[in-house]
Amino acid sequence: LQAWTSAAGDLHEFDAQALSITFWAFAHLEFRPNEEFLNAWFVSFGRKVKEFNPQNLANALWAMGRLETRPKRGFLDLFSSAFHTQMVEFNSQELANTLWGFGKLGIKPRESFLARWKLGFGRQSHAFTAAELSSILWAFARMEYRPRDAFLKKWKFAFERELDDTSGAQLSTVIWSMARLKINDPRLLDLWMRTFRERCGSCSEQALTISIWALSKLEIRPPENVLNAWISEFEKPGRVFSGQSLSNILWAFAKLSITPNAQFFEHWYRYAIQSIPVSDGHTLSLSLWAFGRLDIIPIEEYLKKWLGYYESQLIHMNLQDLSNALWALARLEIKPDDTFLTKWSIAFGNQAKSEPI
Repeated sequence: LQAWTSAAGDLHEFDAQALSITFWAFAHLEFRPNEEFLNAWFVSFGRKVKEFNPQNLANALWAMGRLETRPKRGFLDLFSSAFHTQMVEFNSQELANTLWGFGKLGIKPRESFLARWKLGFGRQSHAFTAAELSSILWAFARMEYRPRDAFLKKWKFAFERELDDTSGAQLSTVIWSMARLKINDPRLLDLWMRTFRERCGSCSEQALTISIWALSKLEIRPPENVLNAWISEFEKPGRVFSGQSLSNILWAFAKLSITPNAQFFEHWYRYAIQSIPVSDGHTLSLSLWAFGRLDIIPIEEYLKKWLGYYESQLIHMNLQDLSNALWALARLEIKPDDTFLTKWSIAFGNQAKSEPI
């Protein structure tokens, strides 16, 4: 592929279709071209932008998002102008892919672009699939942009229409986005709960983690039948959760004041103990904070290993993580040795010099 990009040269012979397809193909191949190629591509885009149709535009921005390639100066203005001109010709997939690209790049377009995009959404609202609708809300959440209620009403109507075709992964994306955007809609949440209970079996470990984390951020305890379905999937043989996921799960349970039973903890400890050596300080702090919040003393094997590895991570932690861990140790009446406390004090003092308290 590197040889191909070199052979392509300055791309002066590429038309709009070829430029778009090239970037799209690289994204599917998960290959990020070198800077020389990217510079040539953006220069060619500037020359050929008037030839780009909606599919070309959407595919190009989607590919940039997939490869996390930041646009060069001037690209966004040219792209926005082309979008404004052709918006009425964008179909639902092209609108969704365009917004997803912005979201993946963490770029919030100008209000004029978003207003035009939302007009396009209104025109195509009957045609969006469940996957497209979930990606749209995700993109807004990534931008940290909460659309007005008028738009959200249209989105919810479209989403309800597609619920029967919504997968567990898409449901987890939606609830994560709702948490980030602070959307607490009782009817939508009720529909989400009922559908998630039926579909959570298709969720990956990441999707299960995201779902319970999001509910805790919304401060919504799931009904017992939904919680039991979630726990059943968590405990299913063959599922392997990362240390970060296990930490976030226990944190979510603690935030929702849900005390897991012995069977849950048996599964949780099995993987949590193994993951301690590869966990960062934040993950370790979050787990112990959750134990403190639940008022549960961890088993000896976990605690001994936790104290040893946490001590080695002290110099890398921020004040919040340092404080959370010490609070949990004090609440659970667990007294580390003097060496641990001395290192904690030094780490806290050093961090306080560079981080406001």
